[in-house]
Amino acid sequence: MNGLLRWVFLIYFITHIPITLCVDLQVLFGQFYPPALTQLNDWYIATYNDVVIREKPIWLQSFIWCELLLQTPFFFIATYGLLFKKNWIRIPSILYGAHVATTVVPILAETLLNPVISNDQKLMLTGFYAPYLLIPLLLALYMSFNSKPFGDKQKK
Repeated sequence: MNGLLRWVFLIYFITHIPITLCVDLQVLFGQFYPPALTQLNDWYIATYNDVVIREKPIWLQSFIWCELLLQTPFFFIATYGLLFKKNWIRIPSILYGAHVATTVVPILAETLLNPVISNDQKLMLTGFYAPYLLIPLLLALYMSFNSKPFGDKQKK
């Protein structure tokens, strides 16, 4: 794996940890968050008209439970595996990438097809959500086609 791609994946996973803990989990546990974070979330929903986050449909809540129980631990595992160039990260990365990419599709579909959301808001929301489709998809594809993503010699 070239250095740039590795750093893209590393930054993605490292930044995803606080985003999950401070923003995404408010869908499930918003009543337990400090006012500063809930107010930020309320501002985001009002500004960008993110109806999915505002309405918190059951299917979204199920995705967030998966994010909490499956993805969040993987963020740490993936960070370690990428940082220390561990080839064993390959199969878990394929599973993660396929899972996350498919969960973002209904979010983007709702965003793009919902008539209540203006075109400008759709553009902004797509910009927010697209990396969570494209980077996991790229990760899954890269790992699928590279049986030893870091080569035969690995960092110890």
